[in-house]
Amino acid sequence: MARLRIKLLTTIILIGAIFCSQVACLLPRSALTSENPSLVDLNPIDVDRKHPERTDFGALALTGAFHLSSKDKRFGGLSGLSIGKDGRLYAISDNGYWLSAKMVRNKNDALINLLDWQIAPILTPSGTPVGDNLRDAEALTRAKDGSFWVAFEGVHRLWRYAAPPLTMKSVPETVEIPAEI
Repeated sequence: MARLRIKLLTTIILIGAIFCSQVACLLPRSALTSENPSLVDLNPIDVDRKHPERTDFGALALTGAFHLSSKDKRFGGLSGLSIGKDGRLYAISDNGYWLSAKMVRNKNDALINLLDWQIAPILTPSGTPVGDNLRDAEALTRAKDGSFWVAFEGVHRLWRYAAPPLTMKSVPETVEIPAEI
């Protein structure tokens, strides 16, 4: 089970890295479709064009790599990825949005598709969407209780959001950041 989690985490990390990579645009294959095709297109890619069969990257074992794209202006700048207790992929963006998708895996537990995409603004403690200098979300992690912690840059702060299914509609609690870390 631990090995499968490592493989899944490796895949998710590579999704983020490849999404931000200029090389990803050069390597598209046939597109997979989503139940919400107007939001995100998921295209499998080869990470190493000279050796497309390569799966060993040092301590990491590649189980899949994808280029994500969307015509929706809210999409992009993904800075943090995590898996919710509900099994869905969650992400936050530099543009102030939550994204979530259902992960589809093969019999070897490798990610093969992302379906049922959802997008919503990240909310402030007052319940309004983040804007201007408050929207740059940079890190996301899931707490033991299933809630999510989001760290922001610019106006540095740490906010805690409810566990799924309420995450993307929840108003955050402010988390005090220690003076010395």
